[in-house]
Amino acid sequence: SIKQDIFDLNQNKVLWSSENSCIQMPLPDMFFETPTKNDLIFLNKDTGVPLWHFSLSTLSNLYPSLQANWEVWHFVGVAEGILWIDLSSDVLPNGYVMGGSLGLEADTGKIKHFLYEPIQMNKSTEGNFWLLPQYGHTIYDAEKKCLVGLFHQNYYLISLGKLEPELKMWNLESEFNNYDVNLANANNLTMDKDYIYFIGTNYSGYTRSKICVLNRQTLALDWIYDFGADFPAMLGRIEINETHLFVLDNKGTLYIFEKESV
Repeated sequence: SIKQDIFDLNQNKVLWSSENSCIQMPLPDMFFETPTKNDLIFLNKDTGVPLWHFSLSTLSNLYPSLQANWEVWHFVGVAEGILWIDLSSDVLPNGYVMGGSLGLEADTGKIKHFLYEPIQMNKSTEGNFWLLPQYGHTIYDAEKKCLVGLFHQNYYLISLGKLEPELKMWNLESEFNNYDVNLANANNLTMDKDYIYFIGTNYSGYTRSKICVLNRQTLALDWIYDFGADFPAMLGRIEINETHLFVLDNKGTLYIFEKESV
């Protein structure tokens, strides 16, 4: 077995140790044990003692129309005491995969919300329905009290200011096709109050050669930089500050863009 030590840099000491290799800290000061892809065990950050356990298999009982094996895709964060998690399902008999946003009480693990939306992947294609968010990478906007994200050519927003969260979807197929853009990897999303920054591919290809900026208000692509179809590397996550945009490719080259003054 592999021993893990949880070390506190502020206190300069080991808080607790575990021989369980499936412990992770996906969010600041939040430790989870994931013995299977369907189980979440929340641990006390100071002692490692389990505080609550949630099995994703219970979703099939609560939502019998969604019979699937669920697993965690991405931990979003805690908003208003609710832990939000992006879920993905296994491949269903029809070849499709489902997704959803799960909201658990952070203190107890009690389920509060499970949001999903059936959408048609391409308007020009008959059938081909998925449940979103799927393979998404939802980001929490604390200022506007909402969750936002992209998948394929769809933008989604979950409003948290109301008594019950509300999931809305916008199909951006026409806008993306105008620029021959497809979302390359939802895990590489970056956001500020006005824009979502992401890496795009040519719709018909797989080369991650485009840096794209989506306006959150107009849902238009305001800026695209295309390295070209022969770009020999793969672009990674975008980082931003007030004046510059940074992208590192998988061959170690850093690209720096200066933002234009408005």
